[in-house]
Amino acid sequence: MERLPMRGDTLLVVEDQPLLAEFMTTVAEDAGWKAVSVTTPEEFERALDHHHPDAIALDLAMPGCDGVEMLRYLKARKYDGKLMIVSGCDAPVVEASGVLAKHHGLDCVGCFQKPLTSQDLRNILARI
Repeated sequence: MERLPMRGDTLLVVEDQPLLAEFMTTVAEDAGWKAVSVTTPEEFERALDHHHPDAIALDLAMPGCDGVEMLRYLKARKYDGKLMIVSGCDAPVVEASGVLAKHHGLDCVGCFQKPLTSQDLRNILARI
């Protein structure tokens, strides 16, 4: 697949499965994004400070930290970029997390269940 020109935006992929994080990062880069992936909540906090991402792809189920805690953290940090929730949780849980994100004032552009195809992710990123 042809790589699109860089658009200058940064996507932070927060995913505890390294292969899935790498897949999402590669797809985002092919779509013209600068992409960074992290696999732990501690890396997430450091990356948020260091990279100031324009968008975050957030897995709800991270070791040692659940998605609700991460949404609260983003609210406390006054994160003003785009947020997409990507999770293997049941659909009602994923959708409720999106409602909670919006309640916290976060710009949640969508909630998506795993597995995502590369085309699904490209379509999501194109809408941001």
